[in-house]
This record gives sequence, structure tokens and C-alpha cells, in this order.
Amino acid sequence: MALPGYRPIRQRLDAAVTRDRRLASACEVHVSTWLASRDRPNGLNDGREESRRQAARAYFMAELPLIISTPEILGVNSSLFCYHAPIPIVHELRDLTDYWHPGQGHAVVRPVDEGR
Repeated sequence: MALPGYRPIRQRLDAAVTRDRRLASACEVHVSTWLASRDRPNGLNDGREESRRQAARAYFMAELPLIISTPEILGVNSSLFCYHAPIPIVHELRDLTDYWHPGQGHAVVRPVDEGR
């Protein structure tokens, strides 16, 4: 990403994942849960599990700075990260306050049913 605030957060997270077992574990659980929700039917093994895991981990680590510290990235006081489903790791990261920007919020947004 070209946003100047992104790089320092990403560097801190990359370093933290190597030294903080709680953060590393939370990230791996998140990636595993995400991959399990997209598993191939009947547990078919196509030989690409490790490459899928690496791609999912890379995507998640690229997105994590936005999840925990969009205000720092954008140079604003606060931000609301909106997503279509709950992000389980958000609750775990709340306990790891060293990684959390105090002005970062989260919301689950869904379309209103037309039948209502």
C-alpha cells in the first residue's frame, strides 16, 4: 500500500507475530477458520493446502493494519472498520492492547431485507 502510515504498522505487526505467541496464535486461528469455511467438499485434497494457507496468511497480514489502526494509516483521530460478518480475531486483539489504536471501531453491516 502507498499510504505512509501503513508501512510502520505493518512492520510492527510482522515483527510482533514472530515474538508474541498470543498474536501469532490468534492470526493462525483466524487463517485456519477462514480456510475451513472455504474447504473443498468431502475434504478433497488437491495438494495445494500449504500454498492456500500462505496466500490466506499474506492477505490477512496485509489487511490487519486496517482492522486495528486505520486512524494511524489515514492520519485521523478515529475510524470505523465495517465488514459484512463478525471478525473473530477482533475480540482477541482487543485483549492485546499493544496492537490496537484507541480510535479504531468495528461494525458488522448487512443489507436490509427487502421484505421488511
